[in-house]
Amino acid sequence: MNFYEFAPPYGIKRYIERNGELRPLEPIGHIDLIEKFQPGCIDYSEDALVVSIEYGRTSRLVKSVIEKPVKDIDFYSHDALSVAAEEYKYWKMNWGEKPSLVKDLLTGKITSEELCVVYVPRNGFGRYRKIPERCIWTVRSEKPRYVRVDNTPLVFYDKKTIYVPTPTGGEYRDFTYGYIYEVEISEDSELLRLALAALMVLLRRLHGIAFETIMYDVVKLGEYKYFSLHEPVAAGAIDRLDWLDIKRDVEKYVFDDLDRILISEIDDIAYSTLVSLKFNWSLVKAEMLRVVDYILSKERVRAVVEGVETLIPRPSPALKTLSLSVISEILDEDSLSPSLLVALAYYDGGVSRAVVELYPPIPYVKPPQPFLEFEREVMDKILYEDFKLVVEDRAMVLKQLRTANLRLLAGFLEKESGKVVDLRERAADLSIKPLTSESLMIGEEKKARIEPADIQLVLKEAREKKQLTEGMRNTIQRFTARRARVNYIAHLILKEVSSRKSVADRSRSGVI
Repeated sequence: MNFYEFAPPYGIKRYIERNGELRPLEPIGHIDLIEKFQPGCIDYSEDALVVSIEYGRTSRLVKSVIEKPVKDIDFYSHDALSVAAEEYKYWKMNWGEKPSLVKDLLTGKITSEELCVVYVPRNGFGRYRKIPERCIWTVRSEKPRYVRVDNTPLVFYDKKTIYVPTPTGGEYRDFTYGYIYEVEISEDSELLRLALAALMVLLRRLHGIAFETIMYDVVKLGEYKYFSLHEPVAAGAIDRLDWLDIKRDVEKYVFDDLDRILISEIDDIAYSTLVSLKFNWSLVKAEMLRVVDYILSKERVRAVVEGVETLIPRPSPALKTLSLSVISEILDEDSLSPSLLVALAYYDGGVSRAVVELYPPIPYVKPPQPFLEFEREVMDKILYEDFKLVVEDRAMVLKQLRTANLRLLAGFLEKESGKVVDLRERAADLSIKPLTSESLMIGEEKKARIEPADIQLVLKEAREKKQLTEGMRNTIQRFTARRARVNYIAHLILKEVSSRKSVADRSRSGVI
């Protein structure tokens, strides 16, 4: 096995044809054969073009590669090269430039790349295969173009990708990390590729991950679309990245001219899409967030319920689930001036938000402004972002919301039962006891808990002082935020249990 590739310890023989004679060149590696030395590809070290390959018993077995100096090639006598040459001529004239194929090949105005079909592992570490599909030339214009984007002048060169319909050969196999993600039918495959290219640029600039450490591909089968991520050299980078942090990076990221240049260098097809969108970075960012959501929705973590370990999806906003936790406690109810302590928290798989206020329980008076804003945030996620609301016990939560005079949320829970998940009812339907925070453990939960006894002490102190200190407010916020998170994970576990039970039932009935 070679030192740097998973292949036999000898290279593929390479020859160059000069004056009708073949002269041997230095052999190439098996992975280089697949990626750089297919017919139509440019050999920059020899100012030559690969014109043919010699096969073994099948097209997957290659014995040698034949090259020819660019200056000696009659492009129009070769069927595949003549098609590419004519396409090149068309675009050069379309740009108002004089076609000169040999000159552009030798001066770097035309670059070559082999598009490959990569069979990546579906979900983690495994075997992958790389098979060359077709060669493409990328032609860059000699004259720059000017365009205004948001009143900012941009200077760039036109680029066009030309497919060279030459035969291919060879196959490369190795072991690496890879994932395949199915996306919605409505996704634009070109925009998806552009978002992946922009994501690689972001990883390079913010996290120092070199280009081609993680490779991507977009596949369209009819109207079904997929994208994949894999590592050409297994390093475990995909698994080690915190994609939730990456999503936050995308949300805060401000694009500049360097991003445009880097995208043009790493993916000509994506760059062409960016040009056609007139450098609409807001559209690119929105698609990048969708890509990260697809990645997050596939990540899974281990959960332990009553000693039984199961796998659940990693919490993520991509799951479109929002859990709500409520505390409404009247302090000194029998006194002449009682106080109402209300704490609200939600968790959407990525962001946890909690608010706490102490105020008089006066009927028909609006709650404090922070609660009104909290209600609007929750309802916006449900109504406009299609989140499903999860509560521990619908009747109990409804009662507490009414006590706090939070009519918007209370009305929703009362009237829209189809959009609310009641954990207590769901657990009863599955004939298991309702999940409690004590019965639930996840691997990433390492922070010290706020115990109910801590909350009791805070309530006692608030009752005595008639106000909330910052420390008291922080303790209650942490407790309610954790309750919201526990409810979120409980929902994922119950969903997993329900799925397994459904499969088992169908298996017993002979449906599967």
